[in-house]
Amino acid sequence: MNYILQKYHRSVSNVGLLFAYNLCMQIVKKLGREKMFAMVGYNASLPQQSAATLNGIRIIMIVIPMIFAVISYLIYAKTYKLKGDYLDNMTKELKVIHEA
Repeated sequence: MNYILQKYHRSVSNVGLLFAYNLCMQIVKKLGREKMFAMVGYNASLPQQSAATLNGIRIIMIVIPMIFAVISYLIYAKTYKLKGDYLDNMTKELKVIHEA
């Protein structure tokens, strides 16, 4: 019984992570990698990028994904329903199914 609940809990957690990943990927597709790097002043033909460009790339690669991770956690925390009466009802239903 606990295995079933743990498996369900993991699948709900994975849905939140997949949502965040898909959201990031949709934004990258919409903007395009070239446009995102152009926004920070990246020029592939230069032997060395400016400090502002490197900071912009760091923001694109680190800060923006962290923001989406926080947003996905907030969505997960707000909509996660496996607690209270819902959990009790689901446990009862799973016991009935498991006994049958």
